[in-house]
Amino acid sequence: MKRYKYYILAGIFAIFLTILQIFISRSFIEKDKGYVFIAERAILKGEHIKEEDVKRIQVYGISSTFTIDENKICINDIQEGTILANEMLCDMPPEKDLRVICLPVDKSRCPFAILSSSDTINVFIMPDNKSISIYESAWLDKVLKELGISYDSESDIGFMIENLEIADLGTYESSNYSISIKVPKLIDKLFAFIKGHCTIEIILP
Repeated sequence: MKRYKYYILAGIFAIFLTILQIFISRSFIEKDKGYVFIAERAILKGEHIKEEDVKRIQVYGISSTFTIDENKICINDIQEGTILANEMLCDMPPEKDLRVICLPVDKSRCPFAILSSSDTINVFIMPDNKSISIYESAWLDKVLKELGISYDSESDIGFMIENLEIADLGTYESSNYSISIKVPKLIDKLFAFIKGHCTIEIILP
């Protein structure tokens, strides 16, 4: 009978040791648990990285120090699935000679509700060639050439100015909303001209 007691005690002790080993192993595993952040999409040089562009994955043995900072931009192109690091980002270059202009936008034709400050938009411009004089047409062709925008007044409906950053979203202006965008000096002059001679459409990239 005493022998069975020893067997029982030995079994209990073995179970105890097994549980203790499992507990210690889990403690080490939890201690080594970390996370890395990977790109959910291909991100181009100069782009901002937003929360929806990043996926956090649990790993063991390392812990990422990557921080999402929308005030910084990518130094180089980043492929989808790349593990992200802070060294891949840099501060935005200072804005040189950028001006803020306001465009009235027909609320029935622009998805205003899904826009936010710092988003980018494209602006499609359709000139009214009948109201543009020969001198004005020559000036327009010169400006568009400087901007690298292709436009033929004889055959093209209009032209696109791409990736304009939103500075602010206004409120109602009678039946319209207003959107303020950041533009260089030359595009500022172009918009000052086209407001009286063109139809403007806001298009999301």
